[in-house]
Amino acid sequence: MARYSKTRIRAFLALVDGAPTNDAKGDALEELGKYLLGKFVGVEFLRRNLLDAPRAHELDLALWNDQRVSLLHFVDAF
Repeated sequence: MARYSKTRIRAFLALVDGAPTNDAKGDALEELGKYLLGKFVGVEFLRRNLLDAPRAHELDLALWNDQRVSLLHFVDAF
């Protein structure tokens, strides 16, 4: 099981609450997601704000999930 720091989570949430714009709020939520998901064994952060080939959709966080060792083995690898 992933171990999280309540202090770090509170700090991320404070950044979200105090964000002056929606973009800043989104960035803070991305950081929180990166922290939370990155604590899982087998999950690795790749890139932020990745666009698909036709540049029509953006992924806020791109993660690699090694399904061989991850507890999230049921989630796609990318």
